[in-house]
Amino acid sequence: MASRRPHVQSSFCFCVFRHCCSRFGNGLRQRQQGLCRCRCPSQAIHPKPGISQVYVYRNETLGAALSMPVTVNGKLAGATGPNSFFKFDLPAGSHTLTSQGDTSKLTLQTEAGKLYFVWQEVKMGMMSGGSKLQSVPEAQGKKGVLECSLIQQQ
Repeated sequence: MASRRPHVQSSFCFCVFRHCCSRFGNGLRQRQQGLCRCRCPSQAIHPKPGISQVYVYRNETLGAALSMPVTVNGKLAGATGPNSFFKFDLPAGSHTLTSQGDTSKLTLQTEAGKLYFVWQEVKMGMMSGGSKLQSVPEAQGKKGVLECSLIQQQ
């Protein structure tokens, strides 16, 4: 009986390893399909009159295989991968951004003609990754966006 136990453990470890590798490969493939491969020039980040612009960025490589979706008022706005960002326009008012279901929630009160920056911080858990949405000051947000590549939106 004792001679079978190492075989069972090694089979289990191999299955877990194979699963993790396939998830990592799929996540990278999905992210690369949506990657525009362009950097945002600093002069392109400027407010537009009449609307609010929101930039959601993730300037870290933690959780590289994970695509992190973001919804605005219950509708999918886009998803980030490592070192990526996307942007969208909103009318002035109160808007709720969520990520990973309702795990991370952020309410933004926007004004027309202003820029808003949201940092999507990756939080690694025991079985899967999560994220935390954080509103950041404009200078910090611009710096973070300039470190990232633009993701094509859904």
